[in-house]
Amino acid sequence: MEQDATNQKLNSPKPPPWVRRIQASINGIRKDLSAWAEIKRDEIKTQNMVRKRLLRKYNTENEENLDHVMIELKLKVSAKTQRLFRYRRRQNQYHQNKMLRTD
Repeated sequence: MEQDATNQKLNSPKPPPWVRRIQASINGIRKDLSAWAEIKRDEIKTQNMVRKRLLRKYNTENEENLDHVMIELKLKVSAKTQRLFRYRRRQNQYHQNKMLRTD
């Protein structure tokens, strides 16, 4: 019984490369978002190098535009997750239609 479950996992299709890229992008944005939250809380753990890298990456002169950048990142995560949700919903619909046709 356990053998069947492991074989099923191994034989399950991988998501397409563009889905993996979007998931990696979401993970990176979430990582930056959490670092921005630490900067906002003024955590001492946030190193100056990380702080400078984020300021340079998002073209902010100082930490005054912090709320704007955080909102923008949250919107990016939301948009990308919605894209994946639409893809999965469409794939599920295609799969169900295929199952109905074969009956």
